Amino acid sequence: GWAGASILDPQPLKPVTVTGKNGEEVRFEIGDLMALSTESHMELLSSSAGIRNYGRNHPYEQEGLDYKTARDDINPSAFHLILANLIGVLKRSFVVDKDFGPEVWNHPVHQYKVEKVFGNFPIEKKTRDRETLSDHRAILKKYAETPLIPVYVKTTVWIISDAITPPYETTPDEKVFTKNGERVYLPRRSDPNAGGAGTTYEYILYVSADKETHGDVVDGIWFGSSRRNHPDFIWIPLANSREGWGYENPHLDEKEVRNLVLQSAQ
Repeated sequence: GWAGASILDPQPLKPVTVTGKNGEEVRFEIGDLMALSTESHMELLSSSAGIRNYGRNHPYEQEGLDYKTARDDINPSAFHLILANLIGVLKRSFVVDKDFGPEVWNHPVHQYKVEKVFGNFPIEKKTRDRETLSDHRAILKKYAETPLIPVYVKTTVWIISDAITPPYETTPDEKVFTKNGERVYLPRRSDPNAGGAGTTYEYILYVSADKETHGDVVDGIWFGSSRRNHPDFIWIPLANSREGWGYENPHLDEKEVRNLVLQSAQ
């Protein structure tokens, strides 16, 4: 859908006019091209991390999962490393389901900022939450032979929103077009440079203090309010593909749509 299209396709910037088979001109507005791009990305090849939460009534046993395992959201250690490597190093976006419950709200992440880091974090003194302490002790037991350093991290991420509610003040990376005196808006980003509100997460990373693996992030737990407010899973769109799941529009020519979008983006 739109989340995958926003990463794999360039942003349409202007209307495109083409000549049909009968010689008539057809004009595709920016909104038309965005809609066609979205529709042409209903089935994608992707890579994911974290297990989707389907809710309590989902027959997990059919998938070989118990309820607790099936609601194992993305581990914050994986989330942190993916942020650092995909966006920080490769400058590549990914999609996050920002609701840790059974509902799925997919949004592309386009920027992040590590707000605070606190090494040798005294978890036992900083929280009385039983689940947090239980998870903390379980990790120490799991890696009993590896000395670990608990590191508190506070990170803010900014996503691309699918909400368009004109009028609003545009951010620097948005484009506003005028057609017959009407303003045409593109999807809005929560842009840190324009004062947009990001989402802040707190978590503990367990970093190895072992001589051979010193500095490696080996595990993590969500902390504070992020225990009940964190991403469910993430996925990385790799390529557009018709996988035969029945979501694609059979009357849509993906290559033609791609050509129209590329023309608009120039």
